[in-house]
Amino acid sequence: MVFLQLLAICSTFSVLSASPTVDLGYAIHQASAPNFSSTYYNFSNIRYAAPPLGLLRFSEPQPPLNNRSAGIQDGSYGKVCPQGYPLWMETALETNNVTYYTSPDLPESEDCLFLDVIVPRQVFEDPHIPAARVLVWIHGGGYVNGDKNSLTNPIGLLQRSATPTVFVSLQYRLGAFGFLASSDFISQGGVPNAGLLDQRAALQWVQKYINVFGGDPCKVTVMGQSMGAGSIMHHITSPDSSRGLFNQAILQSPAIVPIPGQNEQDDTFRAFLAYANATSLAELRDSPSDVLAGANAQLISEAMCASYAFGPTVDNTSRSYVPDTPSRRLLDGHYDHDLKFIVGYNSHEGTLFVNPNTTSAAAMRVYMLQYLPYLPTATVDFMLSNIYPPNSSLPESEDTQRRLLLFASEGFITCNALDVARALPGRTAAYEFGVLPAFHGQDIAYTFYTSPNQNVENETLAMELQADLMGFVKGDTDMPTFGPNGEVLLLDDEGARLEQVDNGRLERCHWWAENF
Repeated sequence: MVFLQLLAICSTFSVLSASPTVDLGYAIHQASAPNFSSTYYNFSNIRYAAPPLGLLRFSEPQPPLNNRSAGIQDGSYGKVCPQGYPLWMETALETNNVTYYTSPDLPESEDCLFLDVIVPRQVFEDPHIPAARVLVWIHGGGYVNGDKNSLTNPIGLLQRSATPTVFVSLQYRLGAFGFLASSDFISQGGVPNAGLLDQRAALQWVQKYINVFGGDPCKVTVMGQSMGAGSIMHHITSPDSSRGLFNQAILQSPAIVPIPGQNEQDDTFRAFLAYANATSLAELRDSPSDVLAGANAQLISEAMCASYAFGPTVDNTSRSYVPDTPSRRLLDGHYDHDLKFIVGYNSHEGTLFVNPNTTSAAAMRVYMLQYLPYLPTATVDFMLSNIYPPNSSLPESEDTQRRLLLFASEGFITCNALDVARALPGRTAAYEFGVLPAFHGQDIAYTFYTSPNQNVENETLAMELQADLMGFVKGDTDMPTFGPNGEVLLLDDEGARLEQVDNGRLERCHWWAENF
């Protein structure tokens, strides 16, 4: 998963034989031995910000309140942020027989700004061991679903490291709760991109408190997948900059759907007000939580194919956090030049985002005009004729699907990874995950591989990927840098080998960066 200097605090911890505690000043937390390993402590459901309720709804996150009087926190209280699921996505997963996506059967609440800290026991218990490196995970889920524990058991990944590592996973506000926008919303006191600001607050928390757990705040790697990785791109290109919060990043399939224009933001805000039976932001802040959660879920369920209804927007506030799209910020040199990266993408990222019933050039044009309504019609037509032109040697239905797949793969994900690699070629290692079917998200099972399962067909490759990632966290990876020739490491059933990115793809990605 921006600007703080290291802040030392006077905190103490006491270690009991089975359940140590940490004193964070505002609260005392007790660890448990995770059910997936006896060599780690799990400090679960730590508040990193105040509950975003009432007047704090749709606002910047605030520091956690002093809760020492409540006694020792054992991590048993903690809920996930209100969720939403586009109907098209569930259909796409079923159509393509993808099983790694599941709706969490967990209690939801707006009071969800929690994080977990998983610490090797030796790091926590032995004061003579040097401070450990830190890996922070920001989950994906289209900015509308997911939580800090979804799809991730980090122990297999952590065990692949040559040195002990502290693992942090965080939650942030999703859907309307974290990503409402529009001019009316802002004029009424709403803060756009609140979900990104939650992530920043969690990273600030890491800087302030991770030393209490034995972690080194000067050696933080942030990692995310899909919209989690897309979030990191927003952080590194924000005017606030990521300096002081992390010094390395792993971006797996960084997803950024085209940012909606002002008209689309206004329409979404009005629709959310209508579903919540409210007429203003003030009424939303006074509304029952279940009413807002229902309106959020309804609006997300109706999102058109490859859309999620909510996500980061270019904000026009006095403290703008997203002044432009990450691709254009990278193209213009507005990013933290001191960072190091691993970026990765899958060979067939777009498959899950394409409607298989769109089989004619005319239908594709209608879809593109609906999906990119803020673009001039001439720009969309240029894209269809020059960036993703038809191939007359193929049947129209087959060719339309080919063009849509390429559009979705590059426009939503692949070009984002390559934008970072081209911005910092000597400081970025890049890989392509090609184990078939190589759909979006398939590499996560390999990243967090712990034991044989149906989603990992090549255990050796999984462990090699984990070793590369954890070598990078340590500051020493065998992955080659992107370099002037645009080389990426292809990972498939035949092993790992260098492959040069097609020049046509690089040219198309440059066009995306200039226009999106």
